[in-house]
Parts: sequence; structure tokens; C-alpha cells
Amino acid sequence: MMNSVSAAGETPWSSLPPEEEARRIGSVFDGWHSGLDPWEWAGSPKGQWGLARVCRVMPQRVLHVIGASAMAERLRELLGTGVVTGWSLQPMPPSRTPLADYHAQFRALPQSEGGVRGFKQLTNAGFAFGEEVAACPDEVLLRERNIGPNTLARIRRIVGGPPPPPEVLATRIDIDANGTSAPVADPQRLKPFDQLTRTRYPALVRGLAVSAMPASALTAIAHSLAAEALPPAEQLVELLLETAGEHQLLELYRQTHR
Repeated sequence: MMNSVSAAGETPWSSLPPEEEARRIGSVFDGWHSGLDPWEWAGSPKGQWGLARVCRVMPQRVLHVIGASAMAERLRELLGTGVVTGWSLQPMPPSRTPLADYHAQFRALPQSEGGVRGFKQLTNAGFAFGEEVAACPDEVLLRERNIGPNTLARIRRIVGGPPPPPEVLATRIDIDANGTSAPVADPQRLKPFDQLTRTRYPALVRGLAVSAMPASALTAIAHSLAAEALPPAEQLVELLLETAGEHQLLELYRQTHR
């Protein structure tokens, strides 16, 4: 059962097993919007599975799990294998570099540049590994207490990240019909297009980004594409993709359908 939230606003720890926690968190984020806290706690610091923290990576149906507990590892496994219908796991390298390994690099910065500031904020937020920080989007980190643009820049310089949008990566390795490298899209010209639009229309977005069209025209097109209604998802398609083990194709399908 979930403990009730106290009048002082204490965190409501859960005693649910990871499988139920994963489904509960998916349900919580189903109704999430940008005005809400992007994070949700899972488990309990004194429970059998320990404590983890989960955030939603907007606008996709992707969840990012942080923490060194058994709960965190089990949630990553469940989300990574598609156990929670409609949700997938934020990609992260399999390596695990303890966040403590970066402490000396933060301490080496002069006080005029913030010194150790950033390291403490990350540990207080529940991050256990550098890979978790690198895989966490900027907009989520900026919602953490005492992390502003300057602190975020320091964190990125030392720990790495953020993960580049998939379509930005695609333009760097795209090859045209003649075997020559295709133009690389300026990230600034990709900004008007949200992640869902980039996923639905990768070639169109890349083409617009490298075109000579003015920025105002790109913004107008981006708004129009973002307003398009998603087609409904077919259960048969999802079942066939999942049965075939095509999890990346399944996630792409779910991102572009209702």
C-alpha cells in the first residue's frame, strides 16, 4: 500500500513490488503535463527493493530510471523489455560509473566557476551514476532544486550529455544516393520541431532543417505538423512487432500512433 502524504509534504513511499510499481508509475505519467513535477519515486529506502526515481522524457512515452538500488535495476529491466504497455526505457550505456568518481573534477573547479556546485545537487536528486546524468534531458535537470543554466553547463562539461535528439544523430550519418555525406542539419533549425514530429517525419524534418527557408517559415510548418491528429494504433501491429522481438520498431510505432 502507499503511505499517505503528511501535512509537511513528506514523500509517500511505496511497498509495492517492482512489477506493480512499474505499472503504477506508467499510470501516473499517463496524466502528466508540463506543469507537474517530472519525477516520481518508486519503492522505499527501507524496503526490500530499495528506492529509485523515475522521470518522463517528454514528449515521448519514455521513462528514465535513476538509482543504484535493486528497484532501479528491475524497473530498467521491465521497461526495457516492454512489460509496461505503452512505455519504454530511456537509452543508457550498460556501463555504470559511480557519480562519486566525478567529485574530484567538481572540486578542481575554482569557486568563481561554482566549485563543487552541481555535484551535491545531483546526489540529492538521487543520481547514482554518471551515465544516468548524461542520459537525462536538460529540461528535466533544470527542474531540480538549485540547478540553473550555469550549474547545468558545469554538469554537462564534467559528466556529459545531454542525449542528442535521434534525428540530429541521423543527419550526421545520412548518405545520399551517390554515396556522399548528406548535409548536416543545424540543431538550432531543428528546435521548432518537437520530438514526436521528428519521429513521424524524419526525412521531412531533416530536409526542412537543411533548406534555405527562413526560420519563421520553419516554425509555422512545425506548429502545423504538431497539431496533426495521431492515427489510432492497431493491436495486431503491436502484437506482431512484440512477438517478433522488434522492440525498437514497436516503440517507433507507439510513438507515432494513439
